Amino acid sequence: MSLLETWVNTPLAEGIGWTLLHSLWEGVIISAALWAVLMWIRSSRARYAAACIALLMMLGGFSFTLVRVMPDRIHGLQTPRRPAFPLWSVGTRGNDPDASHQSLRAIVPWLVPFWMAGVWIFSLKHLASWISGMENAPARRLLCD
Repeated sequence: MSLLETWVNTPLAEGIGWTLLHSLWEGVIISAALWAVLMWIRSSRARYAAACIALLMMLGGFSFTLVRVMPDRIHGLQTPRRPAFPLWSVGTRGNDPDASHQSLRAIVPWLVPFWMAGVWIFSLKHLASWISGMENAPARRLLCD
């Protein structure tokens, strides 16, 4: 088994995967609320503050969800039992509702490496843009002087 497969089979990968899925609907709710606020407010400072608060709410929602969906037992540490969010239920064939839950449970941990790869790709893209901008900065100063 590869290192990636070993990591994907950990409780942490499952917890982060479920958190990523839940953060989608949480983000939609926060974005809809922000849209309503931005339609009502005209002051640029208040709009900026509302957008910053919405971003902080998304970060807080992600953190809260991660704490709530993490398994009870990680690395031998026993944590108190907390009620988890209700799990998603996708269309099933027949009368077995656990079949879809099990297939989704198998897919969710694999979302994490793809999400992390996307974050790295976009971060490297921005880093490359920043570095190329820094290289051209002295030439721009010479042209402007």
